[in-house]
Amino acid sequence: MTERKIRICFFGDSFVAGVGDPRHLGWVGRVAVESEKRGLALTEYNLGIRMDTSTDVRTRWFGEATSRFPSDLENRIVLSIGVNDTTANGGGTRVDPDTSVQNLTHILDTAAAARWPVLVVGPPPIDDREQNLRTAALGERFAAACHTRGVTFVDAFGALADDPVWQGPGKVMSDTRWTATSGRDGARQDTSIGAGTTVSVMIQVPTQPSQPGTSRARSPVLARACPSVRHRDPRRTRRGSYEAPSG
Repeated sequence: MTERKIRICFFGDSFVAGVGDPRHLGWVGRVAVESEKRGLALTEYNLGIRMDTSTDVRTRWFGEATSRFPSDLENRIVLSIGVNDTTANGGGTRVDPDTSVQNLTHILDTAAAARWPVLVVGPPPIDDREQNLRTAALGERFAAACHTRGVTFVDAFGALADDPVWQGPGKVMSDTRWTATSGRDGARQDTSIGAGTTVSVMIQVPTQPSQPGTSRARSPVLARACPSVRHRDPRRTRRGSYEAPSG
């Protein structure tokens, strides 16, 4: 059997970059490790930049992907944007919602034209109730845009908003405080079932799912990817165990 040669570019902000992870892996690195354990070797490029908005990613992503994607390999995109768009800025936000959606759809349509399958991981909640309201609304619009195009959307916000590991006193989000006023995306980052295992599903199938779907993870996996989780369909997510971060 010929070994599949897969390259994946992960675009986004510090949640993609893995800012704050003492192991310097983030969920992207853990996805790569877990994929290799399952016999799927891939070349991953973590192209997350702290404080990037959807506009920033739209400006840079195509050139960065093109320089890393040979025409004879399986090339794929994982995109997670939006949290920094909803950060308060004067009387509005860093990026208005309509522009955020336009940025997303432009990336999706351009990737489709290049025949690069895309998986979108929705913006997660942070330790800011007012911003979370804006982020949730934006995530719903992102999901609708993905649904229209048959692109799988992972509802990270829905999976983590009320999760006792992610939110609450002494938990991941409340343990981290931001000092930057222009972009609050510097949370401690590990991984989640929704983002992690759905990426693994995406890179194992030959093409994008023929039917659109939204994957809602139920239980975040912190500190390392959960090897017990298996998926049969990118539109379904099974519950898995989690390990709370130490320190």
